[in-house]
Amino acid sequence: MKIIDRPSPNFSPRSQDPDMVIIHYTDMPTAESALKRLCDPKTKVSAHYLISKTGEIYRLVPEDKAAHHAGVSHWRGRDSLNQYSIGIELDNPGHAAGKLKPFPDVQMESLMELIRDIRTRHKIHDWNIIGHSDVAPDRKKDPGELFDWQRLARRDIGLWPETGSIWEWGQWALLGVCMISIWDRGHYPYIFGKRVRRPKDVMEAQKLLHAIGYKVLLTGEMDKETEFAILAFQRHFCTESLGKGLDSGTQKMLTRVAKTFQR
Repeated sequence: MKIIDRPSPNFSPRSQDPDMVIIHYTDMPTAESALKRLCDPKTKVSAHYLISKTGEIYRLVPEDKAAHHAGVSHWRGRDSLNQYSIGIELDNPGHAAGKLKPFPDVQMESLMELIRDIRTRHKIHDWNIIGHSDVAPDRKKDPGELFDWQRLARRDIGLWPETGSIWEWGQWALLGVCMISIWDRGHYPYIFGKRVRRPKDVMEAQKLLHAIGYKVLLTGEMDKETEFAILAFQRHFCTESLGKGLDSGTQKMLTRVAKTFQR
């Protein structure tokens, strides 16, 4: 694996060996423009690696230093994740002006090769290979809904729940929820134009999000923190439900993912 060094001055001392990988997109038009920004001392931002659309891997910050990539962040009970993580930027224009693009095969292959190499030096559990939006859902959307997390999981990188015909809540329970929802139409509050589930459904979702690693308070209320966490979860695990609130597809996937993360 060839790595091109483009040293960035934007890093801090690291207090412990990293045990996380956080994946980003650059949100810039080209890899070169992103490299210039990440290596500019005025910006104070960086990552450990950047992978271009054509698969070149650039090393910006040594792994034994904390790059400035995660910002205000939280995952599985910990905050300020720069100290615990290795940040990888993927060359992609991002969501700005609707320009998010699929990640090319060659870029994904380089990413997987790099993560496998990183794991030869650091103990990184699959549940700690996540996206920037997972750790900062109120601020970030990257790497976005077009990133293929399942592809990584098939190569034993990260976690993805098993699929099947079993309904975790049972067919009759789910049918009952749907019937109650139809019967009680008009009595649910609305947030951002979408009907919110009953408090017990929201509380269950918050418990599952918390068990997976997201930062949410167990309030039983569909607050903004929970809304953002659900959006981040949907971008990662159920893009077909993205923006639909706490729909049945999201509830079902939350249960599957929480079980997978607890193994």
